[in-house]
Amino acid sequence: MARRTFVAVELPEDLRHRLSLCAEAMAGEWTDGGLRPAAAETIHLTLRFIGDTEEEVLPALMAGLDKIAAALTPFHLVTDQIGGFPNLRRPRVVWVGLTDAGGQLPKLNRQIEQLVQSLGWEPEQGKGFTPHLTLGRVRQKSRPPSVNWVGGGPAERFGVGAVSLIESLLKPHGAQHSLLHRASFSPQGGRPRAG
Repeated sequence: MARRTFVAVELPEDLRHRLSLCAEAMAGEWTDGGLRPAAAETIHLTLRFIGDTEEEVLPALMAGLDKIAAALTPFHLVTDQIGGFPNLRRPRVVWVGLTDAGGQLPKLNRQIEQLVQSLGWEPEQGKGFTPHLTLGRVRQKSRPPSVNWVGGGPAERFGVGAVSLIESLLKPHGAQHSLLHRASFSPQGGRPRAG
C-alpha cells in the first residue's frame, strides 16, 4: 500500500510552539473562525511534497536523502514576514517566510527534486520554490476581517542539520505526521577529515 509522503526540515519544538501561538493570535482576529491555525506539531518546512510512495521505493528514497545530506553542513534560517497564498488580501494559506542568508535552501530543494524525478516522479508543478512555514488555512468563502489582521511574525533564528522523510495520514481532524527517516548533515560537509 502506498504512503503519502513529503520531504521536510523539522523545526525545534520551542519554535513550533511560538509559531503556533502566533497563528492562534491571528486566527482570533477572524470573527467567523475563517482562519484555521496550524497545530504546533504540524509546522515544518516542506522541501518537496511527494505524495503516493510505494513501499519498494522507500529504501532508494531514504538512501538518496542520506547521500544528499552527507555532502551538506548545518546552516541557519531566520523566520521573517507573514505572507499568504495567493496574497494577504484574499489568502487561502497564511505563512511565515524564511531568510536564507547562505542561499542553501534552493540548492537543497533542487537536489531533492532531482532525486525524486530519478525515482520516477514527475517534475513538481508551480511557480517555483518559496520557502515558508504554514501557519493556517482559510476556510472557503472567508475573508480577512480588516487590513490590519496580520501581526508581525517572530524573528527567530534556528539551525538546520537534517532533512526528514515524513508520512502524512489524513484524519478527520487534520493531517497526522509520522517520521519515516531522518538524513543528518555531516559536520564535515562531505569533505575528507583532516589527519
